[in-house]
Amino acid sequence: MLRADSALVDDLHPSPNIGPRRGVTGPDMLLLHYTGMPACDRAIDWLSRPESQVSCHYVIDCDGRVTQMVAEAQRAWHAGVSYWAGETDINSCSIGFEIHNRGHNDGYPDFPDAQMRAVIALAKDCIDRWGIRASRVLAHSDVAPERKDDPGEKFDWSRLAASGVGHWVTPTPLDCEDGADVDGRGASPDRVAETQSLLAAYGYNVPRTGYLDAATTKVVTAFQRHFRPARVDGCIDASTLLTLRRLLKALPAAAAADVWHVANCTPVLSPLQATGAPMAAGPRDRLPCRHYSGIARYAYRANNLAIFDNGVAAAENDGAAGAGQTIEQGRIVP
Repeated sequence: MLRADSALVDDLHPSPNIGPRRGVTGPDMLLLHYTGMPACDRAIDWLSRPESQVSCHYVIDCDGRVTQMVAEAQRAWHAGVSYWAGETDINSCSIGFEIHNRGHNDGYPDFPDAQMRAVIALAKDCIDRWGIRASRVLAHSDVAPERKDDPGEKFDWSRLAASGVGHWVTPTPLDCEDGADVDGRGASPDRVAETQSLLAAYGYNVPRTGYLDAATTKVVTAFQRHFRPARVDGCIDASTLLTLRRLLKALPAAAAADVWHVANCTPVLSPLQATGAPMAAGPRDRLPCRHYSGIARYAYRANNLAIFDNGVAAAENDGAAGAGQTIEQGRIVP
């Protein structure tokens, strides 16, 4: 029998589309969706039908009313084919919120204040009980950028962050200048390669091709919907790249030590490059970079990872590299 996991739950409406979580002791991610249906009761009805093969843990209506459909200890079926930071079974590691909104195909209305207050309150409750990190509060479009747009650019992530929910930095203004084109339509290969590396470092499933292919454009679009919503066009403009850099730098220490994702590695990192995919490493692991030298553009995400001016990700073995520091033979030069 379904019982409310939170005192904030108003109604219970069990869904049969559930299963046990796989390979985890509990959820460590909060994934936010919109319903994309004209009425909340229709969304709840669909999520509770066996033939739908979908479910979620909570539905939040426009008036803030919260309906629980799946126990938090159970695996709901809300993420679909998805990826984040090396994890492909997002359903097993996440709690899914369906926030009622008609969506992009039906006018995409604003999210009402009562609904936002309810989302924040419930999110904080889940985060407190499960110890979910700020950087693990994500959009459906973050984990499935090729398929999904939700909850979209109108969802107020900055308001969530101001209330202690999610990781956020104030986006760099659209009219900023960094010595390159402002609109990003002519992004250089170096800019594209750096953006792909940083997006992968944050957790996105992005190809490391060095050019702005269709898949990269969709990931950049997903990033913009969440972190730079003033203009969502998939272009790697200065505002998008600078916001991404600052977002990585602002990661809390605990999140930064959690996992690294290394992309576009030089031959000296051939053990990583040979995998053809990002490689995860623990906070005390060392990556083979004994022969790499260069000037660190900045360090990000882990104490032992630096990005060089050419956009190459590399590790060093002697503490964290800060911006402008020199690394020789894989070690910081004081």
